[in-house]
Amino acid sequence: MSLIGSPRDCAGNLFRSSGLARFQTILTPKDFRTIAQQTGCAPEKDRPLIPEVVCWLMMIVALHTQSMTQGLLVAWGWVRSVCPRLPVTSVTEEAFCQARRDLPLSFWKALWHLLGSRYEQQFDAGMRWKGLFRVLAADGSEVILPKAKALIKFFGCPKGRHGTSPQPQGRLVAMCSVFTGFCLAFKFVALKVSEHAALRHLIRLLQGNDLLLLDRGFFSYAAIWLIRLRNAHYLIRLSRQMVKHANRTSRLGPDEWMVRFRPIAQSCRKCPGLPGELICRLIRYQQPGFRHSWLVTSLMQPRRYTREDLVHLYHQRWTVETIYREWKHTLDIQNLRSHTPAGILKEVYAQLMLSNLVRWIMTEATQDTDHSPLNYSFVTTLTLVKVSVARMIQAGDARIPWYYQQLLADIRAAKIRKRPGRSYPRPKDGTIKDKGSGRLQLPSRIIRKLA
Repeated sequence: MSLIGSPRDCAGNLFRSSGLARFQTILTPKDFRTIAQQTGCAPEKDRPLIPEVVCWLMMIVALHTQSMTQGLLVAWGWVRSVCPRLPVTSVTEEAFCQARRDLPLSFWKALWHLLGSRYEQQFDAGMRWKGLFRVLAADGSEVILPKAKALIKFFGCPKGRHGTSPQPQGRLVAMCSVFTGFCLAFKFVALKVSEHAALRHLIRLLQGNDLLLLDRGFFSYAAIWLIRLRNAHYLIRLSRQMVKHANRTSRLGPDEWMVRFRPIAQSCRKCPGLPGELICRLIRYQQPGFRHSWLVTSLMQPRRYTREDLVHLYHQRWTVETIYREWKHTLDIQNLRSHTPAGILKEVYAQLMLSNLVRWIMTEATQDTDHSPLNYSFVTTLTLVKVSVARMIQAGDARIPWYYQQLLADIRAAKIRKRPGRSYPRPKDGTIKDKGSGRLQLPSRIIRKLA
């Protein structure tokens, strides 16, 4: 391997030394230069911290939870180990923060859309159900942010029974592929913006023949209307309270009905232009140990889309819950360091792009197999990607393709063990919940008392 000392070459050395070498073929140096020119952040002088290097440095730093300084020392040490002629011995935290500030949000958005479009072009078939519907799931979660005045003012602090927390939080609502785990879109907003409002922004990105899976907390008349306006479909769980508002017009089969929903006055005020009624398909089912559950969908053909198929498909929505867990615990997305809203959003882009790049390699590992990327361990894959570079550097360029195939084989060997019947009950999952104003909510799980 030649040791080239020009600043522009440090990006390639950064990949080879940090375990991100495979990612350079997904997002090439030409892609970075093109997007930098389009967004007006291309450097006028040749310097080490070009946009490409800053982007990958942010991903490497995100993997080190101790401090930004330690992450930079480790990352730049990797560069120096294979590029000793580089005139810069280290990158200070101030220089890195300045270079990160110089990258506009438009740069990150363009890079995000480029990665997503390439993934869809290459792996579109693996994202579809029955070869027709691209199955997506959306969910939301809160992310703890650094205690800074600008972040408290913009994002806000959560309020509880014991008062207002001093720690600001942001709200992350993401839309991911149910079958591959790839994140296609997200909104990171202030706490004052509801999950329903953030979801409406994501709905605008739906395409024809998309099938969106949502939990019961996301159901609203406006949401299902907006989904249908995009020529997309929905499969949503209904609460028992919302089932009462469904006017059954005809029976389609055992535990299946055609129903009519009408908007309430409050919905019409918030979203003018709502139609007077919407026709949906209502499904009732029961899982062992739980009370009856309800699903509502726009897929009206009972013979083509059977009740059993839709119930099984909906319960794959749990994929998005595990994805959030990987973001929070494996990538530690709550380890954000910026003290400005724009800086926080850039860090979120970097972490979710790193997650998508790992998902890309996991999807490649499933090619010519009957398995889904979700059958493999995300944690193990991330570790394998970082460790495999040592072998590639020692082996030389001629054997890198062989070692990459070995990496894919190692990922395929890291299967997640299936445990049928295993569940993780939520706290107080079997107790009656007081919703206030004299309203009580029965628990979903049935707790049988011993005699």
